[in-house]
Amino acid sequence: MTTKMTAAERRQRDETFARDWADAMEAGSEAGDRAFDETQPVALVEATVTGAVRPGGREFTMPHGLCGFAWVHVPNAGSAFGRWVKKHHGARTGYPSGLNWSVRQYGQCYNAKVAFADAAADLLRARGYKVWSGDRLD
Repeated sequence: MTTKMTAAERRQRDETFARDWADAMEAGSEAGDRAFDETQPVALVEATVTGAVRPGGREFTMPHGLCGFAWVHVPNAGSAFGRWVKKHHGARTGYPSGLNWSVRQYGQCYNAKVAFADAAADLLRARGYKVWSGDRLD
């Protein structure tokens, strides 16, 4: 038989979530900032569908490296932590299940976003949360 949490227990749980989340965001910011500062520009050349360089194709320089996205995934959207992240930090439905909280800092700098998500997920996992990071190139 499960017992219902009291209001004080819920407040304490939410304070723990908030503290752990803030610590994860700080760890993520430190890792993301470091990766952003270390990212080298990438030169790109317009190519055909097969990957061959297009004769006379345009050249681009991506000043902050590759473009992409990263997120922290909470697999159980119905857990107390999942509901809290959705309510307080705007996590969205993940695929195929759970929730994703997207890293919105660093524009489209893939390396910095991945470093942020990895560091945040690592800290949260170390504190007992079932989360992981995900990413994709654009």
